[in-house]
Amino acid sequence: MTQAMTPYELASLLELRERQRDDAELTYASEMAELERHRRAVAELDRRLERAQSERAARCAAFDAQLSEQSLPLVEVHRFDAWIDGLKLDEQQLRDELTQARDDERAQRTALERAHVALHEATLQLKAVEKHHESWLSEQKLLAQRKQSDALDDIAARIWREHNP
Repeated sequence: MTQAMTPYELASLLELRERQRDDAELTYASEMAELERHRRAVAELDRRLERAQSERAARCAAFDAQLSEQSLPLVEVHRFDAWIDGLKLDEQQLRDELTQARDDERAQRTALERAHVALHEATLQLKAVEKHHESWLSEQKLLAQRKQSDALDDIAARIWREHNP
């Protein structure tokens, strides 16, 4: 003589909160991966800038050594200076790209923090509904036990009346 349990009135809210938490987890993971991509981009630009600066310094040192060993025409010196100016412009472009990449990384950190807050909030909301659901289940179990006990009492009373008129 089991009775069906009444349906949980907040079942759709529970499902919604679970989906929101799942979505928040996916968003957080995506933002974390994006931050890692930005970190790699900054590191790569840092390496490229350092390499460009050290190559320029090495070329300048080599040219200065060559200039001290032999006299070069003034045209060659001007040509080298123009080439070095071009390298400096390339380095400046790399510095600008690095600045932008660092700004992007900071913005991504902010997005990651927002995703973390959203995940935390979604988790708290889900836990609240889950706690309510657990309380509801306990209440339903208690009600079912009471009904079963009442039914057994009724059966016992009926049997007693039949045997004791």
